Amino acid sequence: MSMFSESLRAFLGPVVEHLDDPSVTEIMINGPESVWVERQGQLTQTHSRFTEDGLLAAARNMAQFVGRPLNDENPRLDARLPDGSRIHVLLPPMARCGAVIAIRKFHPGGLTIENLIGYGSVTPEAARFLQVCVQTKRNMMVAGGTGSGKTTLLNVLSHFIPNEERIITIEDSAELQLNQQHLVPLESRPPDRHGRNAVTMRDLLHSSLRLRPDRIVIGEVRGGECFDLLQAMNTGHGGTLSTVHANSPLETMSRLESLAMLSGVGLPLRALRAQVSSAIHLVVCTNRLRDGSRRLTAIGEVLPLDEKGDYRVQDLFIFTQQRSGRQDRVEGYLSPTGVVPSFQPALLADGFEDMEPAFFSPARYGYPPPPYFIGQAVAPNSTAPETLPAEAPETLAPDAVAPETLAPDALDPDALLPEGLEAVATGFEQEPYGAAHAASDYPEDAFTERKQRDGAVQRSPRPTREAVLKPDDTNPALTVDDLKGY
Repeated sequence: MSMFSESLRAFLGPVVEHLDDPSVTEIMINGPESVWVERQGQLTQTHSRFTEDGLLAAARNMAQFVGRPLNDENPRLDARLPDGSRIHVLLPPMARCGAVIAIRKFHPGGLTIENLIGYGSVTPEAARFLQVCVQTKRNMMVAGGTGSGKTTLLNVLSHFIPNEERIITIEDSAELQLNQQHLVPLESRPPDRHGRNAVTMRDLLHSSLRLRPDRIVIGEVRGGECFDLLQAMNTGHGGTLSTVHANSPLETMSRLESLAMLSGVGLPLRALRAQVSSAIHLVVCTNRLRDGSRRLTAIGEVLPLDEKGDYRVQDLFIFTQQRSGRQDRVEGYLSPTGVVPSFQPALLADGFEDMEPAFFSPARYGYPPPPYFIGQAVAPNSTAPETLPAEAPETLAPDAVAPETLAPDALDPDALLPEGLEAVATGFEQEPYGAAHAASDYPEDAFTERKQRDGAVQRSPRPTREAVLKPDDTNPALTVDDLKGY
């Protein structure tokens, strides 16, 4: 144990027992007289107490270790403890109850995907899919609220990166715990007391692009660096991982759009949205549920923009809650939706033969189909839509009659009309598009007028079905010019 660790433990004496307790995940000091801890997602008040001067001394000791200012001019501090725990400090008078310190502890050595499966936070099939996506360099964003487990999941996903790749991590305060050999960790620096010499996340991202990265892992995007991150993803830096505060895959897109606007680049909205949708492949959502448990709640694929320029996503995995009570544990299941990702053929081409369409069927794992999700599910044991064989005309039975050989009177007149044209031919007597388009909505004045050969102007009559389908000498067929006004 270093001299600093011993000194810090002395200053944090009232809460040392909670620091050493592996069941405690977070310690919240709300002034000298109020100390709370979190165990299994539930908050409990303790009997620990500080003196006002002792609490301030502990906060300044933390700032001294990380070399960051903490005073009246700089009353906020983001830092980490020697064991990797994340801390945030806020001094009075901003904190009216006295100095406020939050210490978020991390599992010694970091959690693994096996730990998350054992805790029920993720299922084996979802874990396998995420592993394949990381290894095939899909750009992924982990989204969720505060304390939902974003950083923990990002750490776990980072373990899927092959050991031989060069990884550059960028963080405000170091929290990631990667075990790969070729690792370059970068950490931002706040300005000094004169407001100078700051090194921002955006500066570090610019530097990382010149350090020959195979992977870029960003602890969290919070500002204008989001635009530079999107640019990097769109220019060949695949397999990028990061976190962002959002509640769903679709909301994540809007959140990234807002953060990219903070860069000050005057890009048109449609072009910016195209950058966001093309850069991100998957969004993984986490959530802290009512009972305090942290679950992976959705895995969504980002699709290209629609014709209106709006974002599109489709749910590949979704968490369905079944029952919960005030004191009971939330019950539910995380299952595939049956929606096959658009890049599924690429996964097969990369050698992941288990990524067949049936892998994404909930019936394969004994789950009922999720009641609500976004996307078009593929039937179990079916092939992906893009792999369906095209029908060949020559496969008709020998005794089948081609349509053009049928007698004229054997044709159904209604079959000759495209969908919706019957309403035009019969004077809008039908309502093919609902009551909002009833015949009464089209008055006589809505029809155009035409000039006859003698120059007189008269109202064009409404055509009947017989006039269109069965012309004769007394009722000649209408021409294309005659129908232009209808």
